[in-house]
Amino acid sequence: MPLIVRDLNNMFAQISGMPINSRGGQNMLKKAGIDTNSAQYKRAMSDIYASMGGIAGFAYTDPQSIKNLMQSYDSDGNELDAYGGLAGLVVNEKGASVRNRIISIPESSKDEMFELTKKEFLKYNGSSKYETGRTDVYYNMYRKLDKKDRLPAGYTLQVHEDAYLKKMISIAKDADPNWQAGFRLSDEARNAIKNLTREDVEKNLNL
Repeated sequence: MPLIVRDLNNMFAQISGMPINSRGGQNMLKKAGIDTNSAQYKRAMSDIYASMGGIAGFAYTDPQSIKNLMQSYDSDGNELDAYGGLAGLVVNEKGASVRNRIISIPESSKDEMFELTKKEFLKYNGSSKYETGRTDVYYNMYRKLDKKDRLPAGYTLQVHEDAYLKKMISIAKDADPNWQAGFRLSDEARNAIKNLTREDVEKNLNL
């Protein structure tokens, strides 16, 4: 959780001499361009008070620090994730309850994940010990969706990704029962995976 520094000698205290929840303190925040009625402000202050043990009203807080903290939330007060700055991706208690379900996701996202999985499986002989662009595939999809759908969409794409990888491993093992990830793929397996289509996998994927 973002923390905010409370400093009795900061500029807010020096200039105003007022606690943040006083009328004078609220006026100073408004003069600093902070909308104290916004969901961003309310969420930021909720975090500040939580960091203070739920006790409000006795500390001075720098308006600029509050502005900085408000940037961690969207206009509805939803927390933005650190990687892509998108709302709806923080797995808190509420998020966990809606994440693990299958929803409709863009076909283009499935295509992108399938092609990336195939490309990297062939390049690295099925090894998972390499840099991958899969995170970009997920975020490309997230940006196409409403924030309320992002967590379950990520779960759905993960189910597809796992199915693609499992099928490719199966092909490699069928061609060479002694094959292990990271070892050279047989020519038979390599050709079969090259010719594999997303539809080949998904026709047996019961979702």
